[in-house]
Amino acid sequence: MIGPRVRFPSVGGRCLVLAAAALLARCSSHHGPTSPDPGGPLAIACPVDQTVDDLTNAPAMPVNFPTPTTTGGQTPVTIQCNPASGTNFALGQTPVSCGATDTGSHFATCAFNVTVAPVPMLSVTSFMAFGDSLTEGEVQPQQHAHRVMAYDPADGYPAQLLGMLQARYKAQTVTLSNEGLGGQDTWGDYDRLLAALDAEHPQALLLLEGINDLDGNADYDEIPHIIDGLRADVRESKARGVQFVLVSTLTPQREPTPGSPDRRNFVQDPQLIQDTNDEIRDMAAQEGAILVDGYSAIAVDPATLVGADGLHLTVAGYQALANAFLVAIEQHMELPPPVPSPPAASSARRP
Repeated sequence: MIGPRVRFPSVGGRCLVLAAAALLARCSSHHGPTSPDPGGPLAIACPVDQTVDDLTNAPAMPVNFPTPTTTGGQTPVTIQCNPASGTNFALGQTPVSCGATDTGSHFATCAFNVTVAPVPMLSVTSFMAFGDSLTEGEVQPQQHAHRVMAYDPADGYPAQLLGMLQARYKAQTVTLSNEGLGGQDTWGDYDRLLAALDAEHPQALLLLEGINDLDGNADYDEIPHIIDGLRADVRESKARGVQFVLVSTLTPQREPTPGSPDRRNFVQDPQLIQDTNDEIRDMAAQEGAILVDGYSAIAVDPATLVGADGLHLTVAGYQALANAFLVAIEQHMELPPPVPSPPAASSARRP
């Protein structure tokens, strides 16, 4: 389509025509559409919040985090974070601010948190579990009784406890040996305990023994015999350099499944176990041993946690017993966490 013809005065002729064309071009440059920024507006995206474990038990540690990403803007784009990746971060939560600047002096910011979490540490790392078949790990099913002649290393309380310790104290190498042997009574196991202590030199002893002293129709005269034996175990262990002795109360029993082939150890009088445990608690306090209440850990649900023979535990029962030992270890052997340093102030800065 041809627009209206524009007539200009004839004065100046060709010069006036050229001047008019220049004026029209200038007006078009001021009022016509502009070219958009090919990169779009500058934006920056920070990584998600970061959490790292402090495996050194130090008050600060270097932390590396992913570089923020940017979109838009005029390349090249410069990114800066404060604190920077790779610098030392104190225990606890530290805010990180990041900024991006492009060649057109556009600026964008984002922020996230870095948390340095202390890992629990133990004052000792070498453990030895000692006792009868409840330590050795004879596992009974909940309903149908049978006898397992060899312990299952994956199901007994020492093995389950070791897994718990290794999961919690992952900055350390924790060992736990199993010196359980079925059928042993307190004094009959005394020499075996001393030999095991001399061979292994554990820093902590886990002791669960005495139920075989009460087998069958044993009476209350057996209680002093059990307590004297456990007291000797505690004293001799400490004399041989054991730093912590944990003594468990005897676990409860339930009526065996009819036809169980192993009824010899079933205590006819349940009160006898509780009275023995009262004496164990007193002895542990007198000798400076750490009490583990294995009885209470199993008594919450003996139908599930005690096996069909009425004496040995199910897999879940040994897990409950292991957890009772773990709680005592946490309370008495876990080191206090390091004190975090005050967080440094940070802010996003233009590079």
